Amino acid sequence: MLTYCNVTSYANFTASTITAQANLSVVGNIVGTANFSGNLTAGNLLTPGLISATSNITGGNVLTGGLVSAAGNVT
Repeated sequence: MLTYCNVTSYANFTASTITAQANLSVVGNIVGTANFSGNLTAGNLLTPGLISATSNITGGNVLTGGLVSAAGNVT
């Protein structure tokens, strides 16, 4: 059973897995390794490692020291 919640205050957040049934909006940075199912859209994608999505990757700037992997388009 999934439990849905709204985060209403600012704090540090740590999770091994985050699953969003709709959109996940992040203002700021996602730091570390991240794998995405579906589309990944961001203003800037910056990572020293892998950027991976099962569909399209779209970003203003895509900078990585590793691989960019997408089943769809990378723009």
